[in-house]
Amino acid sequence: MKIILKLKLKVARLLKLLKKFLVKNKVMLLFLFMLGVLMDMVLLEFVYSFVFFPLMVLWLLCELVYTRKHDWYLMLSIVLLSLVLPLKFLSLETVAEKISIWAYFYLVVAFFKKLKKSGSKIIVD
Repeated sequence: MKIILKLKLKVARLLKLLKKFLVKNKVMLLFLFMLGVLMDMVLLEFVYSFVFFPLMVLWLLCELVYTRKHDWYLMLSIVLLSLVLPLKFLSLETVAEKISIWAYFYLVVAFFKKLKKSGSKIIVD
């Protein structure tokens, strides 16, 4: 029992240090995330999952520091979705596909943030 308590204290201390580090470097963290998303959307020629998942982890770390409302994510997904059609007309299908993936990601985030805010519980039968 003492081992579990010591482990919990160490994990809590480690999480506190991580959050302190993230708060101290929050601008750099956000810059890295935005740069990674822009590089994924524009520079890479193909859709790679191994690029998307580390960026999602980086986004989760950003979310620990910058807490946004669901409206912000909804607006971001609408803006990104509005870019898809012009890019398709310009024959930039890969860029349009990546932007639509990020737009869908932000739409799902907005949904879960709204669900969390409303306090509704999902019941699965």
